[in-house]
Amino acid sequence: GAALDISDAYLSYLRASSSLNGAGQVTVHLMVDDLAALGTAKLQVGKPLEIQLPKGTSAVKTIFKGDITTVGFRSFGAQQSNMIIVEGLESSHRLASASEFKAYLKQKRSDIAKAIAGRHGLATSEIKTTDPQEPYLLQHGNDFDCLSEMAAEIGFEWFVAEGKLYFREQGSEQPVTLKPSDDTLLSVSVRYTGTPVASAVKVHGWNPATQEVFTGAASKVGSPGALLNSDASFVTTNYGKAKTAFGKDLEVATMPTPAKASADTRAGAVARTMIGSGLALEGETYGNPDLRPGTYLKLQDLGSAVDGKYYLTEVVHEFTQSSDTRTLFYSSGHRPEKATDTRSSTEQWAGSLVIGVVTNLKDDENLGRVKVKFPTLGGTTESNWARLVSVGAGNQYGFDVMPEIGDEVVVGFEGGDTRFPFVLGGLWSGKNKHPDTTARDNGKVKKRLWQSVAGHKIVFGEDSGTAATFGITMQTKSGKAKLDLTDEKITLEADGGNEMVLKAGGSEITFGKNGALAIKCSSLKIDAQQAIDVKTSGGDVSLKGVNVKGEGTAGFEMKGALGKVESSGPLTVKGAIVQIN
Repeated sequence: GAALDISDAYLSYLRASSSLNGAGQVTVHLMVDDLAALGTAKLQVGKPLEIQLPKGTSAVKTIFKGDITTVGFRSFGAQQSNMIIVEGLESSHRLASASEFKAYLKQKRSDIAKAIAGRHGLATSEIKTTDPQEPYLLQHGNDFDCLSEMAAEIGFEWFVAEGKLYFREQGSEQPVTLKPSDDTLLSVSVRYTGTPVASAVKVHGWNPATQEVFTGAASKVGSPGALLNSDASFVTTNYGKAKTAFGKDLEVATMPTPAKASADTRAGAVARTMIGSGLALEGETYGNPDLRPGTYLKLQDLGSAVDGKYYLTEVVHEFTQSSDTRTLFYSSGHRPEKATDTRSSTEQWAGSLVIGVVTNLKDDENLGRVKVKFPTLGGTTESNWARLVSVGAGNQYGFDVMPEIGDEVVVGFEGGDTRFPFVLGGLWSGKNKHPDTTARDNGKVKKRLWQSVAGHKIVFGEDSGTAATFGITMQTKSGKAKLDLTDEKITLEADGGNEMVLKAGGSEITFGKNGALAIKCSSLKIDAQQAIDVKTSGGDVSLKGVNVKGEGTAGFEMKGALGKVESSGPLTVKGAIVQIN
């Protein structure tokens, strides 16, 4: 924009900082006689702000470009000047005010970075696409945090500069050389700390389709190269010494990874943070606009052990009335702005739901508990006894569906404490199949069911279009014993080779294997409002009892091709008229 033109104003203080770990910031103090300048259109929140420093004798270079976010003043009394205070944030701060809830299918995190850049009018030429494609990614918050989270997951850095979104592993621009012999280097302090360090970094993942553990590994632990943030021999040598003295294989409990390529990338991100954290550098030079985060500083003439390149993560340009412009520079490792990082600590891992595979059902206390192993911890570490979350569980009641050994389950931890796990439920997968693939059709649920390990099941038919599929069915694995309940009828069925027995008290009805029906009871009463028809097509009908009585209120008739009436004692035939033909 145009230069800030305020009469009788002079600059008393300037501090402009930029960092790989957050939006750049600037503070400006202007001394004025009249505070009326605060009313000018250029000094308002939301207005653009650009700071430039001299480069050489005639050129200038931008060190900050963003927005005014704060304006204020300080008065020192009637006889003294007043101070106008202006603060601003580099334009990436706008990303924190823009949120998006969107799912990305079969895309890379760099693809999401490009989408974010497009929404904010940023060029994408510095977005590197070396990261692996993921089957599913979800943005569920503001663009700033999304970029920070994605960068941490894959070992990238991100920042905004010169109208571009940088999303990459590490910069490779030509370094700026500083040396004491020509007064370009005023001071520098460098330290290398050899802890923490690992000889290998591994991340375990879980493939639900095959129910197998896979392992990703960081490829640059042995030869870290740029990850050390310096090629100076004292840094590279001491890293090697530290790895030999302290290095062990580090297996990281991290967030889920869908494939080995993703696990390799995640392990690399953990290694990058660990390796880069060893170097700490801070120094000072005269105002130099060429120094900025994401570039290399080259130190010379300090000695062969320390001469070399150093990667800058933060740069501060500072001006005061009492001194020339100074540039402070720092290197402090790869530390993303957002604390969601790689979720590699036990607390972060245990604070989320994780996958478990059941290993033990022998609960000596008979509390319905199980033990599980955790695929993301390598698949060998076993949990404490985990209680089951069951529907309606209470004192000797509730729905008990105990998982089997080898079942995949979802595990949580009470208060994030791994000593107190609980199992929320089981999961289906490509290997652990759903019990009925016909339960859904054309996006609609046709039936709901519960099926035991043996194959017995209860089915709730939800398809109201047909009577046959709208009701409740209970059956054994083979289907030879089956109960159907519909609005039209109730059917209790046993296969022809099976016997079915109904018992109540001392009464019993038996449906025999050969089709016979037997009724056994202390007494039997049949009461019909209309006719009773007893008929056999090929056998005899026999009635037998201590006394057998037959009575018709209107008539009584017995008929057969042959007839016989016989009594072993007296026989009485009685009627108003008795006719014998």
